[in-house]
Amino acid sequence: MWISGMGHYFDAALLSWCSERDPELHDLLFLLLRSGLRPGECRALGWCDVDFTRRKIRVDFSAGDKGTFGPTKTGLGRTVNMSPALADVLRLRMLKRTKRAPVDRSEGMAELIFSNPSGTPLDESRLRKRFDLAMDEKAITAHVLYDARHTYASTLLARCRDFVYVAAQMGHASPKTTMDHYAHLLPGVDQSYANFLDESEADW
Repeated sequence: MWISGMGHYFDAALLSWCSERDPELHDLLFLLLRSGLRPGECRALGWCDVDFTRRKIRVDFSAGDKGTFGPTKTGLGRTVNMSPALADVLRLRMLKRTKRAPVDRSEGMAELIFSNPSGTPLDESRLRKRFDLAMDEKAITAHVLYDARHTYASTLLARCRDFVYVAAQMGHASPKTTMDHYAHLLPGVDQSYANFLDESEADW
C-alpha cells in the first residue's frame, strides 16, 4: 500500500490559513500533525487525557461519525509524547477555552478538547467540510484530514528511523504494520553505514 503525507509546504499553508480563518481547525490539524492521532481519536480527546507536566497524551477513545464513543481502532489504549510546540498550542487552547459540559465516554465524564457548544464531539461531516474549505482556499487538492497522520509518520521516521517507537506512538498493532505502510518513505541505503563497523566499541 502506497501512503504519503501532505508535505511540509502544504502543512504550513493550511496552518497559516486556519490560524486566521478557523483557529479551532488550526489546533486540531496541529495536533494531528504532531501526534499521529486518528481524527476520531482527536474528536474524543478530553482535557483530562493531557498531562502537560510530563508532556503526554493518553489515547483510549475514538468518536464515531454520529458522535458516539468507542475504543481506538485496535481496541488498545496508548500514551503519546507531545513535542514542546504541541504542548504550547494545547496549553494556549486550554487557557482561552470557554468551558463546556463534560460528556460520558462510558468510563467517566470528560470535557472534550474539541467539541460543539453542547460539549459533544465535533461533527465528522462538518469537520471534513471545514478542512475541504481550507484546501480550496489554498488551492491544494487530493488530500483528506487523515493524511496529517501519514505526514506525522513520514516526518518522524525520516528523523528517527525507529519503527518500534513510531508504531507505539501511532497505535499500530505491530511495527510490521508501520513498516509495510511507511518503509518506502525512508531514504535509500547509505553505503556509509558500513563504516560503523570499523568504529571502536568505545565509540558505541
